[in-house]
Amino acid sequence: MKLIVKVWDFLEEACIIVLLTFMAGMNFLNVMSRYFFHRSFSFTEELVITCFVYVSMFGIAAAYKRGSHLGMGLITENVTPRIRSFMVLFSMLCSLALIGAIFYLSLDVIAGQMRSGEKTPVLGLPAYYQRVSIPLGCVLMAIRTGQWGFLAFRKDFFGAPAAPQGGN
Repeated sequence: MKLIVKVWDFLEEACIIVLLTFMAGMNFLNVMSRYFFHRSFSFTEELVITCFVYVSMFGIAAAYKRGSHLGMGLITENVTPRIRSFMVLFSMLCSLALIGAIFYLSLDVIAGQMRSGEKTPVLGLPAYYQRVSIPLGCVLMAIRTGQWGFLAFRKDFFGAPAAPQGGN
């Protein structure tokens, strides 16, 4: 099981690194093209925006994995571990509810784009290719939220040591 978690962590972070590197390379090529040839590649904007959306969703999941998402540290640091454990559960449930709403609404948007046959302006790709990142990211976020929530609850409620985070 630990091997699966390590592979999952590696793939998640590798996707972020590869996409960020690709985005930087495409932007660099576009700037050089404008500087030397006075022309830009029109397709790079679409590719970079699509990569940015995927990186954002994967990055949010990675932040949840590390427990780096927004929290109310001022409040949670000044309560007993038992109370903090229930605050963690409440935070996890609220996060999962929001992630579920975003997931559901993004599927509705994707279905509408598929029905309408909407395409991207330059490359002519189906527009939903970009939007698929949102439900995919929501699934990753939900998994990471549950993972973080249960580890943090166990640590505060039972005094059990938190399991080491993958890749750290």
